[in-house]
Amino acid sequence: MSVKIITKSFPQGKGYDLQIMDEKASLQDYLEALNKHILEAELTRTRQKVNKCEGCDGCCSERIPLTSIDVYMLQQGLKPKGETKTLAEIIRRYAYVQAEGRVVDITLARNEDGKCVFLNPDTKKCRIYPFRPLVCQTFICCPVSSRARRLRETVVNQGEDQLVKWCLSNIPWDKLFNEVWEPEISLADWEDTPFRDRFTYGSVLIKDICKPELWQQLYLG
Repeated sequence: MSVKIITKSFPQGKGYDLQIMDEKASLQDYLEALNKHILEAELTRTRQKVNKCEGCDGCCSERIPLTSIDVYMLQQGLKPKGETKTLAEIIRRYAYVQAEGRVVDITLARNEDGKCVFLNPDTKKCRIYPFRPLVCQTFICCPVSSRARRLRETVVNQGEDQLVKWCLSNIPWDKLFNEVWEPEISLADWEDTPFRDRFTYGSVLIKDICKPELWQQLYLG
C-alpha cells in the first residue's frame, strides 16, 4: 500500500486524511486508493442527503478543471465509442477555455442546463465514468484534512497549467478560446510541470508534484 487513506472525524462529520507510504507512489496509486475509500468508507456527505455518490449529480454543475493527462485519457476512452479525435479536437469539442488578463482556465464544457456535458440527465450518472477527470475522481463532499486538500489542489493546478501550455503551443489562439476578457496572455508565463510528456497518472510521482513542505507532511518514510 503506497498511499493510505484514513477515515477521520471532523466537527462536520466523518471525512478523510491520507499518508504516503512509499517514496515512489504515483498519482495513479493516489487515485486508486481514494476511489476505493470513497466507495467503501462511511463518510459524511455535507452537500447532499445521500449515503453514496452514485446517482447524485450535486457536483456535476461545478467547475471541472482538466489536466493534460485528463484530455489524453478522454481521447483514448472515446475511441471505443467511435470517436477518433486529435487532442486539439477534444479540447474544442468537450472543453471550455476562457481567459481573463493573464489567467487561462480550461474546464469541461457544460450543457444548456449548466451540467457537465458527460452527465446522463436520466440516470444522473457519468457517461465516461472509467476515464473521468482527476478532479472528479478525487472529490467527495465530505470533510478533508488540510494536507489532503493541498495535495489535490497541487495536482489539479499543475496538471491544468501543463494543459494550458500545450494548448497555447499547439492550437491557434483564435480557435482556442470560448471567452476572453482583456487578455494579456504570454506563453512565457507557463512553465513546464511534472506532467510534461506524461500520458498516464501512473507515470507521475507524487513526490515530484509536491513542494518539500507538503511532501514532509504527507510522507511517512
